Amino acid sequence: MKRRYVLPILIVTVAGSAAAAPDWPASSSLYIDYRARPAIADIASHSHSIVDATAQLDKAAAKKNGTKLLAYLSIVEVAASTEREKQAQARGVEFVGRNQAWESRLMMVGSPQWHEFVMVDGIEPIMRSGFDGIFIDTVDSLQLLPEPRQRETAKRAIVRAIGEVKSKWANAEIWLNRGFELLPEVRGSVNTILVESVYQTFDTATRKHHSVPVEGSAWIEKKIFEAQRLGFRVAVVDYVPPVRSELAIETVERLRNLGVLPLVTTPELTGVVVAPRRPTHPQVLETPSSRVPK
Repeated sequence: MKRRYVLPILIVTVAGSAAAAPDWPASSSLYIDYRARPAIADIASHSHSIVDATAQLDKAAAKKNGTKLLAYLSIVEVAASTEREKQAQARGVEFVGRNQAWESRLMMVGSPQWHEFVMVDGIEPIMRSGFDGIFIDTVDSLQLLPEPRQRETAKRAIVRAIGEVKSKWANAEIWLNRGFELLPEVRGSVNTILVESVYQTFDTATRKHHSVPVEGSAWIEKKIFEAQRLGFRVAVVDYVPPVRSELAIETVERLRNLGVLPLVTTPELTGVVVAPRRPTHPQVLETPSSRVPK
């Protein structure tokens, strides 16, 4: 998912049924916290945690219990007036449009400058700094590129870049936010597909939570089953307010029936776990040696 906001729901009426899905170990759990200083104890209490690439934390302490620590990276859009935008400009990346809804800029994906920006300024520092992998976002924004030729070039470039990451860091965990049209071409490189808002979502326009229409859920379920048949694990993030804990628990159970790794959280993506609840691991404490100085 994009940082600090939720992808729109696509509604298409399609039915589907699940095949045998790649298994998640029973102890698996997902945690997402994009704050500048996420809590180490919370990260270490989950099998897979996604944080901002620039988050200030002791990665060794965060991974003490075997947590897979992933860094968020957007590769099609960059938020306006940010350090990432400045890095892209310094690389000479061409911008070809805007996502007005989120005040972000669309890059000319596939150019040599884009490749250097993603690999040299993005992925290489992430992998060198102790992360176990990357969570690649905004791939679906390829559809916003103005020309079909640009979209096809961008698609091929992203597939090549993902393959390059896997060839350089064979053990890296690579998660992809949706990107359904890429899946046949990234088998063997991408570990997990993450999707949002299967049953419960948050409308950024109205600032309200609501249930996903049946047709929308059916469309996303079909995409989940297709990804599983291709051999991908699937994780799902749905959005429920903390005061509706019973709905959150019910949503987790529905998601588990799909064979996915569920997380019900809030749209701010600041480490709130509405469901499933997990106790903080007792052996990981934020001692002075493991806390990042302010």
